[in-house]
Order: sequence, then C-alpha cells, then structure tokens
Amino acid sequence: MKNILAIISILLLSLHGCKDKNVVNPDENTSINPLDTLTQFNGLVVPSEGTVEINLSHVFASKQITLNTANYVNASNDTFNIEDLRYYFTNLSFQKQNGDWVNLKNYQLVDIKTASTQTFTITKLPAGHYKAVRYMLGVDSVSNTSGLQDGALDPSWGMFWTWNTGYIFFRIMGRNPNSARAYSLDLGGNENLPSVVNDLNSYKLKNKNPKIFFEMDINEMFQNPSNYKFETDGWAIHTNTASGATKLALNMMDMVKIKKIE
Repeated sequence: MKNILAIISILLLSLHGCKDKNVVNPDENTSINPLDTLTQFNGLVVPSEGTVEINLSHVFASKQITLNTANYVNASNDTFNIEDLRYYFTNLSFQKQNGDWVNLKNYQLVDIKTASTQTFTITKLPAGHYKAVRYMLGVDSVSNTSGLQDGALDPSWGMFWTWNTGYIFFRIMGRNPNSARAYSLDLGGNENLPSVVNDLNSYKLKNKNPKIFFEMDINEMFQNPSNYKFETDGWAIHTNTASGATKLALNMMDMVKIKKIE
C-alpha cells in the first residue's frame, strides 16, 4: 500500500509540474506601446509604421490658380498669367519631440497640369510622436550632383540642366497679357534650394496613415522678404547664378502652408 501511495504521489507531482510549465501568464509576453496610450499631446502621433498621403493645391493670394486665362498681379505690380508650373517636392521629413529628423527620402515631380502628381503616398512612415514636418522644393545636393537618374529624376521629364548644375528645382512660365512679353523662371543650384518647415504642434492627431493637405501660394515667391520685379530682377532665369535666383529662393521659404491634417 505504501508503495502504491508513493507512486500516486509521484504521478501527482509530475502532473502538477507539467501543468505549471504549460500555464501562460497573459501579461508575460505583452508589451505596451506607449504611443497607443498617449492622450495628452500636441502634434502628430503615428502609433505604428504606416504611410503618409500628401495632397498639394496651388493658389495665388488665396485664389485657385487657373492656367493661361487668369491674370495675377504681384507686389511689384507686375501683371502676368501662369502657363506652366512644375517643381520637385522631396525629402519629406518629420521631427521627433527630441529634435531628431526622420527623412522619408521621397522624390516627387509635381506638375500643375497633371492632377495625379499632386496627390501621392509615401510608405514606411516610422512610428513616433512628431512636432514638425520639413521638405525641399527641389533636389538635395547629393542627388543633384549624381548625374543622370531614373524615376522622378529622369532627365526625360525636362527638369535637368547639365552635369555641373544639376536639376531645375522649380519652373514657372507665362507672359504679360498687355505686352505679350514672356517670362521663364527656372530655379536651380544647391545654393538656391528652398527648404520649408511647417509646425505640427497646433494639431492633435493620432493616425498611422495620416493625410496632410498643403497649399502653395505662388504670390509668396514674389514677395517676403524681398519683392521680385521682372524688369529689374529678370524675365528669365536659366542658370543657378542669375541675380534673381537667390531672391526667389528666399521668398519661397514661406510659400507653402498646411491647410489640414486628417
């Protein structure tokens, strides 16, 4: 009898031991994502890797741009229409709360004549809590001096100057309706690269796939901090050393605003 009881005890202990080994603590392997639980914040919270959709619209002094037929007047009292508008929107970056920037390294050629180029999605947006967004209206110095490339940087798009000066960052063309005199402004050169920063702290959004709606005001490239006048600053810019190029590049630093984020 004693032997039987001993055997039963051993079996019960073995079963208990096996049971303990197979018991899973529901909290043991569960990690809490602090971005999921964050409620008191300003800016943009991306709780897990996602995408960002960019939407671009174009106005002149708050009025939607109409190609060819509409006439516009800048701060220097120049009257002109807009017949062509193309530019690069690249290196979209988000700034974390600690000040570090995350560069998504995109290259998008925007053409106001082609609606599909004005809305695009960038993948692999890292999780994070962001307080600002930055982007270039042109091509960074590395890509600008790397010669012929493909995709949006393919020279066949007509936005490439030479091996020495690289890409045309921003192109706007049209004419004065009174004199029929044409203007053609091609901004390029590493020293003339506009980099725009928009603050995100006035927003409060948590979304792994945010949509950002930007508005570009062409009027701003002709003013603030300096007025650009065709007669004195140039009806044509086709080199990076043109006298009006620097003035345009500085004016363009505040020409894009965020309309909304959703």
